[in-house]
Amino acid sequence: MTDKGSSSPDDSPLAGYYLTRVYHGNAEPFAVVTDQQAATAVEFCSKFAPCRSVGDGSGGQEAYLDKRREVEDWLRQTARQEGIDIRKQNPVYFTLTKEPQDSTLNDGRKVLSIPAEQIDLSVFSFTVGDSMGNFLGPERDDHPLRLAVLTARQVEKIVEKEGVSSDYLKGGRYIEVQMWAPSPPMQQQPAFSAPAVSVAPKPRR
Repeated sequence: MTDKGSSSPDDSPLAGYYLTRVYHGNAEPFAVVTDQQAATAVEFCSKFAPCRSVGDGSGGQEAYLDKRREVEDWLRQTARQEGIDIRKQNPVYFTLTKEPQDSTLNDGRKVLSIPAEQIDLSVFSFTVGDSMGNFLGPERDDHPLRLAVLTARQVEKIVEKEGVSSDYLKGGRYIEVQMWAPSPPMQQQPAFSAPAVSVAPKPRR
């Protein structure tokens, strides 16, 4: 059976790293556009990314969303085959970072980071690079992991060898993270067990 990446906080495969998400300041932190009805999704994209198109420059918002859903179908199917626990239809996107980032960008977007060891990673998949760019990009891109959808344990081995981008906002082949749950499931902390207390019997009078 494929290792899903679930572990205790003390044995997290990505301890010391962060799952960082950028989102629009007036939106919920874990809302994604593909959860919306088609008309609402187009309206949202038109407002916040008016120049967006498919990677080759063709089409508009409708074409972009059609391709985005195609990519997410591929991600979901492949992640399920890898043993990822799929709890929602469309993923929420993060990036794996070495440093926490918690701020507001110049364009009003917000950034939050969650320590990886605090999260149940069994609902997360990973791609080396932007998943949409990987899936729709040119076949001449011969990166060996271009079409791989990975578990946390598999990514652990990659970052041990190659590290992660120091500033993913500047681009490059960063590690994208897909969360298949409505919100990050936090690791359960071990229940506190009070030490047994022995009470000496009262002496008889």
